[in-house]
Amino acid sequence: MSRNDRAAFTDQTQAAVTSILEQKGSVDAAWLEGDRLVMRFDDVSQQMQARDAINSAAPREYLIACPRRRACRLDARAGLNP
Repeated sequence: MSRNDRAAFTDQTQAAVTSILEQKGSVDAAWLEGDRLVMRFDDVSQQMQARDAINSAAPREYLIACPRRRACRLDARAGLNP
């Protein structure tokens, strides 16, 4: 996840995002990697709920990459865990 204004994530912006997620669900892990925030979720549905919660609470503030989203949906339909 990166910021749309291209500024680096800080401890404060990480806290703002994780606060949003605490209200709507849970994140398994979150850490700063370079200027981006990386988050890990238990399953695809939690990842999608988190994306929707962030986009709803902070529209156009963050760019959220879900690189495995399509693959995870296909795996979930097949009964596999990501």
